[in-house]
Amino acid sequence: MFHGGDHTKRKNFTILREPPLGPYKLLAPGVKSSWYEKRKGKKLRIGPAANYRYKVKYPEDGKYTIKKLEIQKLGGRDPVTGRKVIQKVGGGSKQKFRWVDTLRIPKDWPQDKELIEKVLSINYDPIRSACLAMTGYADRLRWQIATTNMKAGDLIRSTTEIPDMTVKPLEGNSHPLGALPVGTEICMVQQIPGEGKLMMVNGEDSGQILSKSGDRVIIRSVNSREYSLHQTCQCVVGKVSIHHLKKIAIGSPNRLRWMGTRPASGLWQRRDGRFGRKIKKPPPVKEIGAAKKKEPWTEMRMTCPSEGKRGRLKSSKRKFQGQW
Repeated sequence: MFHGGDHTKRKNFTILREPPLGPYKLLAPGVKSSWYEKRKGKKLRIGPAANYRYKVKYPEDGKYTIKKLEIQKLGGRDPVTGRKVIQKVGGGSKQKFRWVDTLRIPKDWPQDKELIEKVLSINYDPIRSACLAMTGYADRLRWQIATTNMKAGDLIRSTTEIPDMTVKPLEGNSHPLGALPVGTEICMVQQIPGEGKLMMVNGEDSGQILSKSGDRVIIRSVNSREYSLHQTCQCVVGKVSIHHLKKIAIGSPNRLRWMGTRPASGLWQRRDGRFGRKIKKPPPVKEIGAAKKKEPWTEMRMTCPSEGKRGRLKSSKRKFQGQW
């Protein structure tokens, strides 16, 4: 017998998680390896671009559907090892996922034939900042990312033809980069021809065609980055839409928590001037008044021009109506 009872009859053993895959701890997306690895002379790493906020439960048969899919919230943890990867993630409102078809021309559609679709409705998506358009062709429906001026009842066209003369760009239509004139505003651009990985898909994202050189097209994004893509890469004319609820300011920590972002810390800390507004000492006191012999100054006034004005909105003059 051992202290606390017979160990052979114990049932509440602590079950540990499986160790992480690989010799290193998984890094957050975009984060470079730590100073310890640099000091040891090991190969530098960078965190892979992965989603640690939620995991979508796709249909088992893998067939595309327009139904709203359930998601499993990860809370910033790796779905394989269960270890924390990113911070300030957790909670939030209940959400469901809409499966967006990123290929404007499906693989089962003839590539040399023009596809015409009708926009049935413009809908809100809780996951993305852009609005979604429910489109249909033949007997099929699918979700697509909507452009700014897209509305229900519009007809959008998609083609892979690159004519000798550039086509007239109409918003919502999809063309290869080589078929559009220089200066066209574009969005939802394919990185590799024929694949569904797109760029410029967030709310109010767009790009511009700068120049053409052979079979390459140079485009520039909103953040002033330039890319050289093949002329057969498909794109959409126009600018990505954004829902009005995604544009308003957050306003309060409660709404930030509702969006799934945890507070950094609940500990009150004194401002030391390292971050944000710098803490400076007040200006010296300026003494004003008539001096008297062997008597102190009779009046004192602080000279701080910004006193009582910081953080206040500038007052606007009321317009006089001229009528009573």
